[in-house]
Amino acid sequence: MLGCKLSWTIKRTRFAYCPFSEGPRCCIGQQLAMMEAKTILARLVQVFKFKLVKGQSQDVLEQTTLKPKGKCQVYIMQI
Repeated sequence: MLGCKLSWTIKRTRFAYCPFSEGPRCCIGQQLAMMEAKTILARLVQVFKFKLVKGQSQDVLEQTTLKPKGKCQVYIMQI
């Protein structure tokens, strides 16, 4: 195991990126980084409106994280 929570689901090389790890050698800035990411995302949603370009699919790939199938083109408009 490489320390990633879901490392058992995907075969990874020893050089695979695992941002925070876990256990006794986990990143001490993990909680701060996650709080900052949530704060920034909340601010972006307050200030901007996000709308999919016509013809875009809302299908997602279910992997370690959810991500769109193919491209995800959006219009970003200030509120």
